[in-house]
Amino acid sequence: MTRLEVEGLEVMWIKLICLRLNVLIGVVHAPSYDADVFSKLRSSREFIPALLRRKIVLAVDFN
Repeated sequence: MTRLEVEGLEVMWIKLICLRLNVLIGVVHAPSYDADVFSKLRSSREFIPALLRRKIVLAVDFN
């Protein structure tokens, strides 16, 4: 899988493969809420292959 990291964003992507189901799980921590988090997350998502983009579970923690 290609690199999914983006400068200034704490994100971890995990690819889960179960039988015929491929799911990408993302966890994002944004300690100080700012609008740039969403554009950085979009940049990270652009690295994900199109086939995996259909099944994404995303958890975000905005402290």
